[in-house]
Amino acid sequence: MKWSTIFGLMAVFGVTIVAILFAAFDRSTEDVLAKHGLDGMEISEMVEHLEATTLDSEELVAAVDGEKLYLVTEKETIKLPIENDMFYLSFAPYRIATHPCATHNLTTCQGELTNEPFEVLVESEGEILFEGTVTTRDNGFKGIWLDRDREATIHVSQGEYEASATITTYADSPTCLTTLRLE
Repeated sequence: MKWSTIFGLMAVFGVTIVAILFAAFDRSTEDVLAKHGLDGMEISEMVEHLEATTLDSEELVAAVDGEKLYLVTEKETIKLPIENDMFYLSFAPYRIATHPCATHNLTTCQGELTNEPFEVLVESEGEILFEGTVTTRDNGFKGIWLDRDREATIHVSQGEYEASATITTYADSPTCLTTLRLE
């Protein structure tokens, strides 16, 4: 047998193995998405759905950083890229208790003030990036989508209580803000 034939067979065999692995990964990803009601959703919809859902963290752990949504099962970690121009910031205003956090865990992070309304303003150099009334979820957090690669200030208020913090929305910026103490 000629070397060219051997290399040709190795190339075909290698491509076949890679195709099988990718097909298995795609089926596995699809299975995880379907099992948790995420199939057919955009990444942003998945993030919001997971933030609003109470899941058994032994079955699925979901976290979001500045670039990806991570779905972690007992068997695998699935990494799904967030659109380049979007950044998800989840924040938990508090009065008494908080916890340190940088990468928001959509399924296990717990804030103090659950199902409470807040007025929120996010501004950058006089430009309003977000403004509205939001209500924290059962986990005490509320997430908002912002433009990527910005430096801004978030203002949160509830009645006479208010808090502010400087935020950034870069790929390596924190997605979990737990330092908004309402005073």
